[in-house]
Amino acid sequence: MQTLKNRIFPLPKQVEEREGQLRLTSVRLDVQTDVITAEAAKKWLEKKLAAAGVKVCGDGETVITLSLGDAPQGIAFFEQAYRVEITENAVTLTGFGENGVYYAAVTFGQLVESGE
Repeated sequence: MQTLKNRIFPLPKQVEEREGQLRLTSVRLDVQTDVITAEAAKKWLEKKLAAAGVKVCGDGETVITLSLGDAPQGIAFFEQAYRVEITENAVTLTGFGENGVYYAAVTFGQLVESGE
C-alpha cells in the first residue's frame, strides 16, 4: 500500500485514514451546491472515473456527493479547505469555500487514479 505522500499532491495538512474499502463499479454524482467550481469538479471527476473504468450513471451503486459546507473553527484559508469522507457505499466531498469544492474532487480523483 502506498503512503498518502505518493498518492495525493499537494498533501493535505490533516489526514485521518481508516480501515475499510470502497469498490467503485458504478457511481452517481450528486452536486448539492451551485458554486461555479462544482460543475468543473463534476466534469473532472467524470473523466477520472471513466478513465478508471467506473460507470457514471443516474442509478449508480455508490453516491458521490459534492457540497459546500461550513468550515470547522480554526481552519486557516477556509476558502481552499475541504473534507473527503469515504464509506463503504458513499463518498462525500465537502468544500468550505468555492475552491475547496474543486480541491476535494481533485484529491478524491487522485485516490481513484492511484487505485487505492
